[in-house]
Amino acid sequence: MPEVLDSPADLDLYTPHPRVRGMTTLDRAAFTKEVVIPVLRVKKDVLHKVGKSIKGLLLQRPGLKRVIEDPGDDGKRLILLDPHRIPADCSLGEAEQEVLKSFDVSPEVVKYNLELTYDNFKVEEVLQAVLPEGQEVTTAFSRIGHIAHLNLRDHQLPYRHLIGQVIIDKNPGLTCAVNKTNIIDSAYRNFKMEVLAGEGADMVTKVRGFFWRPFPVARSPDLAGCGRVFPGGPV
Repeated sequence: MPEVLDSPADLDLYTPHPRVRGMTTLDRAAFTKEVVIPVLRVKKDVLHKVGKSIKGLLLQRPGLKRVIEDPGDDGKRLILLDPHRIPADCSLGEAEQEVLKSFDVSPEVVKYNLELTYDNFKVEEVLQAVLPEGQEVTTAFSRIGHIAHLNLRDHQLPYRHLIGQVIIDKNPGLTCAVNKTNIIDSAYRNFKMEVLAGEGADMVTKVRGFFWRPFPVARSPDLAGCGRVFPGGPV
């Protein structure tokens, strides 16, 4: 059964486990960590109403359910709260307490040991945890269909395959990530592409001999969903 929260919960929800620092080959399991968060115990019959009334306090993390089963009571559920929005004394404000009282819900905040996994971290959080501290993190890319086109800096190259895989993992619909190299091929000045992660074999064939000119999808809606790489003329 969850215990009363009598000390501040973990505020370090947005940083993966320190052991991932310097990782060059993606090990998703290494990102798993356990944190203590505040929760409320709420009866199932008023769960939706309570959740809607205090939605500003709810914990929001990618791939994470905000309501889970109460291991100590089948008739109740646990609502996960964001420790950044709970006062240091671990109590709710007067307004929130009045709302809970109207639904006959105890305002007592209890603690819960929550396991965070790779799926619960954003792309920038993953890359900031992996790359050396203080180094610039690249999360922007151009997208043509299912292909992500990156233009990585020199200091990011040792981590390029991991970066490519993380970009694919965190952006539904992507199946391949490539990086433009500094090598210019042929009289047409075609930039060679290195496949970083995903479906690479076919991509090498498609890119070779073509001019790659990436357009952000937001500015080129006519290219959204296009899976082909178009041949270009002389530059």
